[in-house]
Amino acid sequence: MFGKSRSNACLRRGYLMRFSKPMRGEMHPLARLSADQAAKMREALNTGQISQRQASRQYGISRPRVKAIQDGTAYNEKDY
Repeated sequence: MFGKSRSNACLRRGYLMRFSKPMRGEMHPLARLSADQAAKMREALNTGQISQRQASRQYGISRPRVKAIQDGTAYNEKDY
């Protein structure tokens, strides 16, 4: 990377620069879902088409993350 190790650590944690806001949702470099995928997953979970376990296996994310997406605390509209 570049700069000091502190700057590099901030980049690894999802910060664009040291004093900027953290990147959230699909803007984060390690994101596994897009906003569209999260919306489709939320809809399927709320209608009972798939369980949290099925969603976590299908999308390759943890069950607590699936629960956060279903509740709207992750991948919601205010993240973008």
